[in-house]
Amino acid sequence: MLHLYTIVCNSIFVKNTNDTDQIVRGMLYFAVLACLEPKENYAARILLMLEDTPFSTRVGTLYPLMTRMQEQKLIESRWVIKQGKPPMRYYRLTANGTKKLNELREIFGEMNKVLKGGKK
Repeated sequence: MLHLYTIVCNSIFVKNTNDTDQIVRGMLYFAVLACLEPKENYAARILLMLEDTPFSTRVGTLYPLMTRMQEQKLIESRWVIKQGKPPMRYYRLTANGTKKLNELREIFGEMNKVLKGGKK
């Protein structure tokens, strides 16, 4: 995830914080998919995974994003109930989510080549 941020921020197009913030917000979608790739996780854990990265966000941003991702069939969720603990909602990638993540990686890989001065 940090690799993508470095690609964008090192480009000649990003000179001020506002541009950088907009790019990072747009890439949060990709970062959340990447957080769910290795295994299912709950929202609070995803927030912790993103906490010390440029993608650090708040619950008020993450939940609406994940709701849209569920509507798009990129992720799905299930409730886990453990005795003596509050229910926790776990999220995981769907086959469509994995496909989208791979597509995004390919696109960003091509962008990386262009930003480094190469050709597509």
